[in-house]
Parts: sequence; structure tokens; C-alpha cells
Amino acid sequence: STFPKCRGRSGWTKLDEALRKKLEAELDAFEKQNKPPVITTMDGTPIAADTPVDTLVVSGGKASLDLYDDGDAVPRAKSA
Repeated sequence: STFPKCRGRSGWTKLDEALRKKLEAELDAFEKQNKPPVITTMDGTPIAADTPVDTLVVSGGKASLDLYDDGDAVPRAKSA
């Protein structure tokens, strides 16, 4: 058994060097066009990746949405 290795993937170092360079260039171009989103606090401060979740909790109790029933079985938030 090869578990837990994925059988559908090959090692990066086993690729031909020219193909590897081509794929690296394509990945770089993709990442430049598709930057990851920056998640921020309510005041616009970026949140670091290692920020503990409990520091992000907004005080004041539970959040709630005003809901309306438009005949659907699923309640939906009112649109602004």
C-alpha cells in the first residue's frame, strides 16, 4: 500500500528541468494575477495569519440578522 501518499502525483524533482521552470513561471504569473485576499479587522487593520481566533471575537453578545420570510423555506437576511 502507498497510503497515505497520493497516487496521482509525482515528485517535483522528478520533472525535467525545462518543464519545471515553465511550470514555476506559470505559477508565478497566476499568483500575481490572483493575489490572496487580505482579511482585516472592522477598523481595516490586516489580521496576521497566526492571530488567535479568540482575539477576534467582537464583544457585545450574539450577532443577529433581521430576517424576513418571502415564502422560501430558508430564512434570508434583508437586503440593504
